[in-house]
Amino acid sequence: MEYLPGDPAPHFNLKDPGGRPVMLYDFFEKAAVVLAFFSAAEPERAGALAAALQREAEGFRAAGVETLGIVSEPADDARRFVERHGLTFTVLADDDRSVSREFGAEPGSAADPPLLFVIDRRGDVRWVARAVDPATLRDSVLAAVGDGDR
Repeated sequence: MEYLPGDPAPHFNLKDPGGRPVMLYDFFEKAAVVLAFFSAAEPERAGALAAALQREAEGFRAAGVETLGIVSEPADDARRFVERHGLTFTVLADDDRSVSREFGAEPGSAADPPLLFVIDRRGDVRWVARAVDPATLRDSVLAAVGDGDR
């Protein structure tokens, strides 16, 4: 399925690398979400996106936006990805790729799968990005969420 701005984001429940369950909708009680998909099949692209999000994560949080990453791999691979990139935001393991597939972000599912979704506090998709410019990431995410939805 392809999600576009205005569409409700699908509900999901995945585990973090420590095995704790995390649901997307848990975040909406406190913040909007920038949701990123990382693929081991594209390590350079995934690493660049992870670095850009890590640089912005605290600023996003201060603005009422939580950063959430999904690695389309088993929990051990997700843990290694977090450690390798020094990530401090929540990263989840999508070992069967069901969530990645649902969002259309599974590696090989499209010529240019989406990497990033911004979801407001109501659970609606506000922005979808297939490429991310680190120089404009913060402004793009905050503009997509808008002041009233953080």
